Amino acid sequence: MERGSILCAAHSCGKVRSDHDKSCPFCGHDNVYIRIIWKGKPYRYYLFRDNKQRLLPYSNAQAIIILREINSKIDSGTFDPEYYLTKAMQDRLFENAYEAWIDKKLKLVRKEERAPETVRCYESYARNYLIPFFEGVDVGQITEGTLEDFLDDLPEHLSQKYRKNIVKCLEAFLRWCVKKRFAQALPEIPAVVVKSARKMRAIPYEMQIFGINNLPEEHRDIFLFARETALRISEACVIKASDINIASRQALICRNVSGAKVQNTTKGGEAKPIPLSQVAVEIVLRNVRDLNGYIFINPVTRRNYMPEFLRRLWNTHSGTGVMLKEAMRHSTLSDWANARANAFQIKDLGRHSDIRTSNIYVHNAMEGLYDIFDIFTYHNLNVNHSLFHLTICK
Repeated sequence: MERGSILCAAHSCGKVRSDHDKSCPFCGHDNVYIRIIWKGKPYRYYLFRDNKQRLLPYSNAQAIIILREINSKIDSGTFDPEYYLTKAMQDRLFENAYEAWIDKKLKLVRKEERAPETVRCYESYARNYLIPFFEGVDVGQITEGTLEDFLDDLPEHLSQKYRKNIVKCLEAFLRWCVKKRFAQALPEIPAVVVKSARKMRAIPYEMQIFGINNLPEEHRDIFLFARETALRISEACVIKASDINIASRQALICRNVSGAKVQNTTKGGEAKPIPLSQVAVEIVLRNVRDLNGYIFINPVTRRNYMPEFLRRLWNTHSGTGVMLKEAMRHSTLSDWANARANAFQIKDLGRHSDIRTSNIYVHNAMEGLYDIFDIFTYHNLNVNHSLFHLTICK
């Protein structure tokens, strides 16, 4: 039994249409609307979206198709009466849904639960690539084929990593659309394989110090502190004197910089203490000027350092040929791994959220393996020499 009815959209008519003619036999009006009672509540659907994503009034023929679709969904248990409302169709337009998603992210930024730099990237992806391609598209109609067409449409100069970041953003957005019931299911997301990703390079302690000594002297201490602690540069910029416990030689890492905004949170989302070397303590003591202020103050701006300033300084003066994050955090963690720190110790010192990240450093640590390798090789040489001697004697 078919549920729902089709009625003439003319105000002076409103008769039920049970025919298949183009025009109403009572008043000659062409447009119709669909009426359905669902769980005791009446719903009326006046517009549909055509293949060109235009909102148009129902013709009798189109209304018959949609009413059959509605009944099919009722039978399968997937019918959502809100789906066919005009407002819902407007909300499902890619640009409108994306704006709502970004608004949600901005609220999280204001609560310091999301990095503003991440949201800035999402906005950039939308402005430059997503909206120009998906504008006017119902997010519920996006398929794997649509996504593949989008990838093919991206400019060729974009790196594979950048493409992957755009796709990850798009996937997160579409997952949100499914939760909001803008789409019934998540389409298959095309894989973007990053083949040309540049591997992180670690440099030895001597090269770290060489690079730091090449910097202007008034800026060296924050780099030395980052080297000693393996802090992210965005964290070293905003560490305060009140975060330091000299007696226990610990620092509480509880804030970072995202974009140009100081956040009272870290990349891992929680404050964690780290031990301080004696060198790190000495650096702190000679830089503290205000017990409630930041430890490292940029003499140029007389405010706390910003990550981008430090990156430019390093790239310009260090002479090491590696990026700042490689030269500081990555190299220091590699040093600790080479000193035979285990994965759990690296995880605690580096404040990794996933032990697999820490394992990378342990697996890549080579210096501690040379002694084992040499002992094993020496033993084998002695055994082989003895066997050779026995063979000759026979």
